Amino acid sequence: MKEFQIVYMEMGFHSTRYLEAGLNDLLTRNRYKRKLQISKVDFDFDRINELLPDGKQEIMCELKSIARTREVVKSDYFILPNITLQFYAYDIFRKLNLVNVYDLLTNHILSSNFREIKLIGSKFTMTKGPISCFFEERGIRVNFPDRKTIEEIDGIRKSIYESGLKGDTVDRFSGIIERVSGSDLKVIACSELSVAWDHCSKLGVVDMLDLQINDLEKTFK
Repeated sequence: MKEFQIVYMEMGFHSTRYLEAGLNDLLTRNRYKRKLQISKVDFDFDRINELLPDGKQEIMCELKSIARTREVVKSDYFILPNITLQFYAYDIFRKLNLVNVYDLLTNHILSSNFREIKLIGSKFTMTKGPISCFFEERGIRVNFPDRKTIEEIDGIRKSIYESGLKGDTVDRFSGIIERVSGSDLKVIACSELSVAWDHCSKLGVVDMLDLQINDLEKTFK
């Protein structure tokens, strides 16, 4: 049986470990179904992170270079977990095997009873702009937390990026999600916040990083 080649890009240390744990779990659960080979692309995420969200031109050059690497071209499935980078890469990787989380989320929303979402991510994501416009152009209304809550969420995101989870981070973040709950679907659109989310909760939340891992499992079954 031919090996299924999965390649992913590294992010911040803690969110990368979260992704790797998900991929390793996937590998364990499917060990006897299909042979998988998981590897990562060398990528200085800390340097690119300093350019986010506004250094689009330099970021695009870096992404185009990555798209030409042998690992990505030869992969059966390529995962770019960072939500902002993937937005920039939407057209660059269309002809490759990028797990397109924006299309995944759009399909997930339109196949459910939701037509409104609340984006929970970085300040850039939680501000009206190109990412929210992407969904609104597809008939999905986008809401955001209030300004004070946005600052609180972004503080948690930065703390996880710099030093990982601390004592009450999961409880604090779960409390925020519960506080902003309404009739819309809450979308965790930041890989650092994926680390903080209590995945046992039933509060009408979808995690964009989990969507990519789940789609990968469906693909090679």
